Amino acid sequence: MESRNPGSIVTVPPKGWIPSF
Repeated sequence: MESRNPGSIVTVPPKGWIPSF
């Protein structure tokens, strides 16, 4: 799970994960 880019955090979000853009 690579969360380094501010746009690569959309990779099958877990249960309870809220997308904050």
